[in-house]
Amino acid sequence: IRALSTAGASVITDDVLYANEPMFQDGLNAQAAIDVVRNADRVYTSAFFNGAASGFNSAFRVTTANVTGVGNGQFMDFDPGSPVVSTLPFNLTSPAAFLSFQWDNPFDGVAGQATSNLDIFILDTNNAVVASGTTNNIATGQPIEVLNVGGLQPGSYRVAIQLVSGPAVGRVQFSAPLADLTVDPNATLSSRAGISFPSGYGLRSANEVIGTGAVDFFDAPPYSNPNPLRSSPFSSFGPATIVFNADGTRKPTVEIRNKPDMSAPQAGNTSFFGGDIPQDPDTLPN
Repeated sequence: IRALSTAGASVITDDVLYANEPMFQDGLNAQAAIDVVRNADRVYTSAFFNGAASGFNSAFRVTTANVTGVGNGQFMDFDPGSPVVSTLPFNLTSPAAFLSFQWDNPFDGVAGQATSNLDIFILDTNNAVVASGTTNNIATGQPIEVLNVGGLQPGSYRVAIQLVSGPAVGRVQFSAPLADLTVDPNATLSSRAGISFPSGYGLRSANEVIGTGAVDFFDAPPYSNPNPLRSSPFSSFGPATIVFNADGTRKPTVEIRNKPDMSAPQAGNTSFFGGDIPQDPDTLPN
C-alpha cells in the first residue's frame, strides 16, 4: 500500500481479503491505508465483499452447558434473553473458503495479546463436529481461529463457542465473507439489542477507507426505481465494532462504524470474466 502511494498512485482500490485481518481494531493493513490517506492525500477504496449477512457479532455471555458432540464446559449463550441457547443455527447454501472467528483481545493481524483461549465448533444435524478451531490461543497470543469450511455441503449446521481457559471475553465475532450462509435462519435473535450479522471486516472498516458495497446496475436508476435502493443480495453487511485503538489499547467506549460507506454498480459488461445476464440486451459477459 505504501509502495503504491510512493510510486504515485493517487487512488488505490483493492478487492483482497485476508482471513486474519482483525475485526476489533485497525490492523497492519488498515494502518498502512490510514497512513497514505492522512499523510499522502491518497484516496483508498476497498470492496466490502460478498458475504451478505454471513456473520455474527455479540457480547459474550458464558454459561455452563453440555453441548452434544462437544461435551461439558463453559460455552457462549447466544441469546441475551431466555432460555439459554448454547448453539447457533445457520444454513449453508454454497460452500465458503473459510470462516474467521475472533474475540476482543488485542490483535493487529500478526501479533496479539490473547489472554483467553476460545474454541469454535461447527456441528451437523447428527451432532457430529464437521469443522473446528481449537488452537491454544494463549500460547500463540492470537485471539483468532480460522476454519476451513470449503468441504461443507449445503445444509443446516450449528455453531458452538467454548471458553477453554482465561477470563470471559467482552465480544465475539465470526464472519464468512465469501459465503452464502444464513445465520439465525428463524430470525430468533435478529431483534435482540447488541447483536449484528456483519460479514465484512478488516481494512475496509477503517474510517479513512471507503468501504464499498454493490448494487446491481439493473436495480437502480435509470433502469429501475426501487425505494429504497437495494444492495445486491450478496453484498456484505456491516457494521464494524471497534474495541481497540491501533496500538492495542482499549478504547474508552466501543466504536460502531456504519460500514460500508457507499455502494457501486455491479454486473456491468466485462471483457475477461463472468457470463451474460438477461437484464441487458447484448451478449457480452457480465
